[in-house]
Amino acid sequence: MNDAELSKKVIELVGGGGNIIVAFNCYTRLRINVRNFDLVKVPELQKLEGVIGVVTSGIQVQVIVGPGRAAKLTSVVNQRLEAEIFNRQQEESAEAAAAHAIAEQSDKKYLKNKENFRGKLNGNFNSVMKKVAGIFVPIIPAFIACGLLLAILEIIKIYVEGFTDTSFGIILNVVSSSVFSILSVIVGFNACKEFGGDGILGACLGGILSSPLLGDAETPLVIGPFTIYAGLGGVIAVLMVAISAAYFEKLIRKFMPDMLDSFLTPLITLIVMSVAGLFLLMPLGGYISQGIAIAVEAIVKNVPILLGLVPMFYLFLVLFGVHHGLIPISQALIDDYMKQHGTTVGWAPIVPVQLMAGAAEVGAAIYVLMKTRDKKLKKTIKHALPIGILGIDEPLIWGMTFTHKRLFISAGLGGAIAGAVVASLNIMANVPETTGIQAALLCGVDINKKWQYALCFILAIALGFIFAALIGFKDTIETTDPATGKVKTEVYETSIAKKLYDQYRAKHPKKVKSEVKTTHD
Repeated sequence: MNDAELSKKVIELVGGGGNIIVAFNCYTRLRINVRNFDLVKVPELQKLEGVIGVVTSGIQVQVIVGPGRAAKLTSVVNQRLEAEIFNRQQEESAEAAAAHAIAEQSDKKYLKNKENFRGKLNGNFNSVMKKVAGIFVPIIPAFIACGLLLAILEIIKIYVEGFTDTSFGIILNVVSSSVFSILSVIVGFNACKEFGGDGILGACLGGILSSPLLGDAETPLVIGPFTIYAGLGGVIAVLMVAISAAYFEKLIRKFMPDMLDSFLTPLITLIVMSVAGLFLLMPLGGYISQGIAIAVEAIVKNVPILLGLVPMFYLFLVLFGVHHGLIPISQALIDDYMKQHGTTVGWAPIVPVQLMAGAAEVGAAIYVLMKTRDKKLKKTIKHALPIGILGIDEPLIWGMTFTHKRLFISAGLGGAIAGAVVASLNIMANVPETTGIQAALLCGVDINKKWQYALCFILAIALGFIFAALIGFKDTIETTDPATGKVKTEVYETSIAKKLYDQYRAKHPKKVKSEVKTTHD
């Protein structure tokens, strides 16, 4: 289907234009908030050509169509909705009036559903992770861009002595460190806004916590028993202050008279949260950041294989769309590295480990592409493989592994082993989030580590392929009998391990029967 055809079918299957409140998109998904979820036909949506998968979350329907197409499809859907709204406005018939009354009833039901849904998720881990992801996802492009420039700068410094003292070197250094120099301000803005507060107040608080006037770790500001310096607690402290400010601001507005609200509410919020941030939340954030760093460092040094478990649960986080919730942890590790080593560039060990999950997913996909006779599955993998190598995992997860559960295990096992190797080699990344094979430029404090990451990425692909071949998958093919016109479903087993076991049973029937009998006894 082209975008026009697919948009028409999607609108129909979510209950029509009148059932849609808003349609928007993220990188890979068309997201539609509906008034009445009972009108949504999820199974039919999943069967549409071009749809990789469908996820529902409360009153939201997420139609996964892959990067690039998500934005285009959303644009066409909104054009159709605008046209429908215009046509409805022109109708003055009794039918239009009745439809309007039904829509009002649906709105009431939607508001009730929304209230109930939000109430259920208030204390839910999944909801918190999604909000944290909402804070950091907009920053990811800047992370990657600046991280690549930092990598280029580091490589040039190796081969060109004195480059950083040149005019061009100074400019490249300023540009490459730009997002990190104002990260507290950006995170403060996004966090406060995400939790319902004034983003500008959050940005101000982020700026206060990172202000050079507070001094640094060597020359801190000492006030009584409190020792404060710029960046204490890193991004963890900024998150706590900005989120607390959002709730405090909303609390103040409930009691503030309207005529005083515009200037008194932000004033009180800024003063109270500055004091709370500097004397309470910054030190607390420092302890938390340091605790995370000590724990991860101990794992990397003593039992790196444990860090290799990260890719196994990372795939589940991607499945639920909350994998970006790991960003603040990695950023805390980067902040702590800079603090301990007195550098302007920090390093995090979790990032390159988690990327092994996507690489193993690619390996499993290559095996499926070679073995499957399902034309639709083959087409899906062909389109998803290139962006899978570049680190966009969702098309492969929803188009392949989600419907073939054993492949999920294959990717997890391959990623876990490769992740353990990455951790053992102490390969780290200079940004809290990146993707794919191109992350080699962002990994490792020297050139050798970058090559090691690339080799580990290839290893993960190979392991994903091997485990997919061993564990296999059920290849389901639908064929139409030309004589009767009936659709016939055939299932083929692709597991090498199962084939070897079947061969063993054929060669040793007596032994197998004896084993079965003993087991039954």
